[in-house]
Amino acid sequence: MVVFTLLSCNRPVQDSSAPLLPELQQAEAIMYASPDSVLRLLQSMSVPQPSDRLQYATWALFTTQARYKLYMQQSDSLINIAYEYFMKQGDAQRRALALYYKGIICKEQQQIEEAQKYFLQAAEEVEKTTDYQLGYLIYIEIADTYGRKDLNEYALKAAQKACEYARKSNNRGYIRAGLVYQARIYYSLGKPSESINYYKSAISFTGETEHLNAINSEMAFVYNQVEKYDSALYYMRKAIEQNQKYGIKEGAARYLVCGEIYFNTGKIDSAIYYFQQALTDSNISISQITGVHQQLYFLYKQKNDYRLAADHCFEMSWYLDSLHRADKSRALIEIQEKYNQQKLINEKNALTMKKDAVVRNALIGLAAALLLIAVLVYAYQKKLLRKERRIQEAEEEIRSKSIRIQENEQTISLNRKRMQELEEQMAADKGMQEELEEQRKALAEIGRQNERLEEENRHLQRDIDGMSATLKEKSVELAQLDALSKENLRLHDREWYLSSLLLENDETLRSLKQSPRYIRDEEWAGIKQNIDRLFDHFTRRLATAIPSLTENELQLCCLIKLHFSNPAIASMLAIESASVSKRKFRLKERIIQQTGFWSSGTTLELWLWNF
Repeated sequence: MVVFTLLSCNRPVQDSSAPLLPELQQAEAIMYASPDSVLRLLQSMSVPQPSDRLQYATWALFTTQARYKLYMQQSDSLINIAYEYFMKQGDAQRRALALYYKGIICKEQQQIEEAQKYFLQAAEEVEKTTDYQLGYLIYIEIADTYGRKDLNEYALKAAQKACEYARKSNNRGYIRAGLVYQARIYYSLGKPSESINYYKSAISFTGETEHLNAINSEMAFVYNQVEKYDSALYYMRKAIEQNQKYGIKEGAARYLVCGEIYFNTGKIDSAIYYFQQALTDSNISISQITGVHQQLYFLYKQKNDYRLAADHCFEMSWYLDSLHRADKSRALIEIQEKYNQQKLINEKNALTMKKDAVVRNALIGLAAALLLIAVLVYAYQKKLLRKERRIQEAEEEIRSKSIRIQENEQTISLNRKRMQELEEQMAADKGMQEELEEQRKALAEIGRQNERLEEENRHLQRDIDGMSATLKEKSVELAQLDALSKENLRLHDREWYLSSLLLENDETLRSLKQSPRYIRDEEWAGIKQNIDRLFDHFTRRLATAIPSLTENELQLCCLIKLHFSNPAIASMLAIESASVSKRKFRLKERIIQQTGFWSSGTTLELWLWNF
């Protein structure tokens, strides 16, 4: 924006103040009311020559705008013409409009980060104008891009700004849509009461039947989720009655919500009626049909009508098979009969049990080894105390310093592993400079800590050697203590190696290590279960320590715990590498707010590795 501003100051404003062609003036006047007429008008007129840059750029801008309002697919060729021209002019309204549709085209091409950049620039420009309708459109898109990234607080602020512009424009449809959008965000933020209040406010700006029905349906959904079934049923009935009044065919979605409400309140017959009504909708999706048959299966089972329950179970299986075939990312599962289906399920359960047994036995072996070490240390210390009563103070000091050396050696060993992991992480990551600087500081701090511990160990060893000279009869016990310390370090390293080996044994985690890919929602349960087995219920402990963690943040913590790099995490979460760094920064801030402290030289990775 700075470059564009300097260019606009150094260049004379071209012909942006010249009058537009009559056809373009007419198109601008009726754009919001009748975009189909605008498109016909623009297609029928003679296209301005590229040499007449104002008329040509305006024609390109209006054509892009009309095509978008008519939900027509288009490339960025026309909007680029308008963008290149108007960004060099002094007309803030045209700049805002060009930036807005530049962002729209990027969004349609799934370039969300680029789209958000253009929308934010458009917001700066529209502030300089009185085009309140355009201001609403820009800010509602900003809210949507924030919502796609689960930044609901920022999305809410943008939606509130959009609503301000909608009120200034006196466009009741925009006001209603802005209030509904805020209601949805409040629900996502876990504030159903505020959500319902905004839905009710939106009703006062609703005149069209389909919009009123949609709001009533969404309110019923929210009431159902918070278990206020009477209110949910009231608003869903209103939506259905409104459609019946105007002769509008009811859709499956509302019947499904009604059925679910009756199901939750234990009214089985009414629930069955509405679920069966949902099946009569020709536009019902396969996934919805599958869910309906599943609900009917449970309802008829409660009524002890096992024949109908079995029929719906068969229908559910058939549609599930259709869903599996439609999903090209899953294995194609073909079940010919119930026996074969049960056989496959039993084989899968047997493999799962076998795999769980391997992991369980390995963990039991590891626990037994650690218990044995603890028993040996305890037995030796007890024996040592019995033999050291004659020289209590001197020998106690030697033992205390020896244990201190052992602890320091363990810390140094662990620090060296963490330094190696941080160096590998820094080599693989493409994060923000702030994140890399934090990792460098942590690496330097760990190095300084190791130097301090090594210097302390040298002083402790000199003290031990000096005191041992007067305790020659105890030299055998001291040698055994030293051997036990080394054995403890070796077993500590073996524990780390066994954990790594168990990770390699897991097929899903091994494939992700070798070739990072997007992790589907259904895979996360198994991944978190394996992590909990390997790292002592890691996800449960983390969720207890930091209750405010979202599901997305918990998934990011799991991937960091498994030592994946930023590019690998980006592939698994289907986001940009830069977004990974931003999410890590927000996650660190959340942990600091929850715990209230953060040690100097500690990075998010180190904190999670040690958790």
